[in-house]
Amino acid sequence: MWGVIFALCLIWGAAVLSGASMAVYVNLPSFLMVIGISGVIMLFSWDLKTIGRCFRAVFSKSATDQDIKLGIVFFPALTKYFFLSAAIGTGTGLIAILANLSDNRAIGQVVALALLCIYYSLVLTLLVTLPFGTSLRRRLIEQGDS
Repeated sequence: MWGVIFALCLIWGAAVLSGASMAVYVNLPSFLMVIGISGVIMLFSWDLKTIGRCFRAVFSKSATDQDIKLGIVFFPALTKYFFLSAAIGTGTGLIAILANLSDNRAIGQVVALALLCIYYSLVLTLLVTLPFGTSLRRRLIEQGDS
């Protein structure tokens, strides 16, 4: 948990030091696209009970080996869902750019949509799926099962 907080502080600090307002990093349509598409794909691939077991396995010291192994499969899959949703968001943004080449204001908004979809998927991967998956793999190895 402290690693996630530290990483968020580093991201925030880099943004502030770059001179950009934090508001430029907030784009609800981009965030909803990444979370929404990833969530839909996740729900078509995994049932809610299994998803809950995978997240609980990260935080519970008494997680079963089966829950840990499920999490080891789940979190890399979630990473792929984040990246696929970012690709869809970027493609959506690029199509909107080409459709609005004469409107400079609209171009800026859709470029932000496209780039922030990638940004959000990378941040979610950095802060959620990679550390959670690594934690579960490490725990499984420490338990003597590889």
